[in-house]
Amino acid sequence: MNQMDICGQPPLASLRHHKPAGEVPCERCGLLGLCRVAGLGALDGSLLDLLVRRREPVAKGERLYNARDPARAIFAVKAGAFKAVRQRTDGLPQLVGFYLPGELMGLEAFDQPGYDHDLIALEPGSVCRLNLGETARLGERLLPFHQQLVRAMSRRIRHDQWMSLMMGMPSAEQRVAAFLVSLATRLGGHRIAAEQFRIPMSRQEIADYLGLAVETISRMFRLFQRRGLLEAHGRRTHIYDLAGLRAAAALSSFDGVTPGCCETLLE
Repeated sequence: MNQMDICGQPPLASLRHHKPAGEVPCERCGLLGLCRVAGLGALDGSLLDLLVRRREPVAKGERLYNARDPARAIFAVKAGAFKAVRQRTDGLPQLVGFYLPGELMGLEAFDQPGYDHDLIALEPGSVCRLNLGETARLGERLLPFHQQLVRAMSRRIRHDQWMSLMMGMPSAEQRVAAFLVSLATRLGGHRIAAEQFRIPMSRQEIADYLGLAVETISRMFRLFQRRGLLEAHGRRTHIYDLAGLRAAAALSSFDGVTPGCCETLLE
């Protein structure tokens, strides 16, 4: 039996030697543009080690940061998935977003004293951490670095606009179909199989995110299976007809509103 820590998770040492499945390659990572401008990955390995902590292992349920923590770093998902949770005014948690391999986390806090949500790992994975407190060492490269950072933030804004569009869809069928299309497109945008994938979040978490009952989520999955659009066994999902899902979501051309986080920083 594998040794477990007191939280029921594998010890950190064992995680460090385990390469998580579905790890996004560096050339498809959201940090790519920032790292290239900074000259990271070139000859100055000391600068790379100073600014970026690479492939830090993260256990399921681990928090990368909490709401109101000072914003000291940007994170890129190398493997696994994360959820963003805010506290409502009544004190109850509200699930407000998901992050998948290749996407950047922590961009929302740069006009505030700290992060505005808790960031929690949905499954074991790994992240790269860009230390913002050390970026002054970039010297003359600091301005283009900030320009790339603004580009990354603008892509996140477009993603948030897309999510507002999805949440405004009138029917449960449209919301769930749009969510699945978004998920497949985001994974495909980072060279992870878009047709066959494991949904990292539970159906309850999907329901909380879309503002629907968990029974409704299950009913929509069964409906899409009967139509031959997909097949789901637990969290394992095979999409047979992505165009059919787009039609179910009433999206005439999903590519025209692809979330910005699905794109690479350098095009």
